[in-house]
Amino acid sequence: MPGFLGIERLTLGPWQAFERAFQRLLIHAGWSDVMLVGGTGDAGGDVIANRNGQTWVMQIKFRSRGVQIGSNAVDEVVVATGRYNAQFAVVVCNTGFRKDAIDRVDSASRNSGITIYLWDNNYLLTAYKALAEYAHERNDPRPYQEEAIDAIKASILYGSERGLLLMATGLGKTRVAAGLIEQWLTDHPGEEVLVLAPSLALVPQLERELWPYLPKSVATHILTGSEKPSFEGGVTIATEQSMLNASPYAHGRFGLVVVDEAHHAPAEGYRRLLLELDPGFLLGMTATPWRSDERKLEDIFGQPTATVSIVEGMQLGYLAKVDYRMMIDDIDWEWVSSQLQGFISIKELNRKLFIPERDEATVEKIRAHLNDLENPRALIFCRSITHAERIRNRLQADGFVAKALHSRLDRFEAAKTLREFRNGDVPILVAIDMLNEGIDIPDVNLIAFLRVTHSRRIFLQQLGRGLRLSEGKDTVRVLDFVSDIRRIAEGIRLNEEAKAVAVTADEVTYQAGEVVKFEGDKSVNFFKEYLADIAELEEGSDDSRLRFPDTRRG
Repeated sequence: MPGFLGIERLTLGPWQAFERAFQRLLIHAGWSDVMLVGGTGDAGGDVIANRNGQTWVMQIKFRSRGVQIGSNAVDEVVVATGRYNAQFAVVVCNTGFRKDAIDRVDSASRNSGITIYLWDNNYLLTAYKALAEYAHERNDPRPYQEEAIDAIKASILYGSERGLLLMATGLGKTRVAAGLIEQWLTDHPGEEVLVLAPSLALVPQLERELWPYLPKSVATHILTGSEKPSFEGGVTIATEQSMLNASPYAHGRFGLVVVDEAHHAPAEGYRRLLLELDPGFLLGMTATPWRSDERKLEDIFGQPTATVSIVEGMQLGYLAKVDYRMMIDDIDWEWVSSQLQGFISIKELNRKLFIPERDEATVEKIRAHLNDLENPRALIFCRSITHAERIRNRLQADGFVAKALHSRLDRFEAAKTLREFRNGDVPILVAIDMLNEGIDIPDVNLIAFLRVTHSRRIFLQQLGRGLRLSEGKDTVRVLDFVSDIRRIAEGIRLNEEAKAVAVTADEVTYQAGEVVKFEGDKSVNFFKEYLADIAELEEGSDDSRLRFPDTRRG
């Protein structure tokens, strides 16, 4: 089987895959914070990475038919070092370098004071061959991950053709998938594996998450509208739509198909694709199995093969401890006690219950908590780009270093902002929906929800961004400026689940089952008195109508 950076990749590319293979080379070798930033606005830098506390910027060139690289590439990477504040520069290519490029390195190094390297195909092949079989950052599965892998393997052994993994955000369902993929390729040499991602943006992210756990002999490919695998073997990551467009090419090709964020799979197009693929084994995995319609994941993947909930992860110490504060002091309880009666929609109930809080008051509360943390790393979710920028400006006016991350930023600014947040230069990140799926920032120790999140799935995805463990972090503080009654229902449900899990957990983090702390007990009493069927409320739409008794009658 061709490896991830062998002759096949150097010769056949495509150029996008060559860039990512080089990124994987650095990660495999133990470089840190390796980011692929190539594209419009990359300022001559394709890969940015850290080694021994110093920043390196790499310009990557792919040429077919043995065309060599000239001096322009050296000039480009020198410009990039200034923009990324790097100490070292490298031009990387899949072929070789002309003499003018070699000569330019000497003069450019003297003029800029930057150390510049040229890494050609021979250098890359030598570096690849010297790699250990597994990546530097590979770790063994945690006990519950090992149990999940074993459960899925046993299911396959007993003749099952499908499985479902339910594992909360932050608990490493991709680690489980990688363990299964490696075992499948070992047991079925020559077969290929397909992993389906929920969106184009998450295809490279999912590929990156698999790398540390796959041996270097297993190549990964991407199939999208603009890129196709250039040779056979290994693991292909694609979206449902790109596979539908390539369906004749896909039929019967993949022995194992893994569907990430499998709650998308019951859609008609997805179901049609999975039937056409007809793999030897189909695995669905998701942290959030709920859908707003009546279609069920079990109809496609069968009953769950392994399940680990967000509360189980908390109770067992595999997720950070949560200090969750649900800010419900803006609820008009006087209206609740005197006016609530008859039928009312969830939308109307929210409008009546919640008194909108001004940005000034919200930021004041956030500021108090930021000052209370020794080393705050805050992630704030807002309702729009305008709102995010307004909150960022207010925080900056109060002396905090904060940046906004949203879809209007170009690739360079978005990558730079995320990088600065990761390394701590920018301790506060104000975002919208860009961090719901796929992006991990383990150092987050403060999350603030400043937006309505009607979806239970999105709420838990956003919460999961802060639950990952990291060195020096044991607790994540959550400030929930709730403005949807379904959010309160979810908080109560989490507490009830924590009480149940505490009975069997070996290490109990929440002795009283109190994951979410409310401002007083009025909200809990409200649900006990009026809304016994919390599950029905959680899944309701804005137009769902709830019935309340007439409390004004004697």
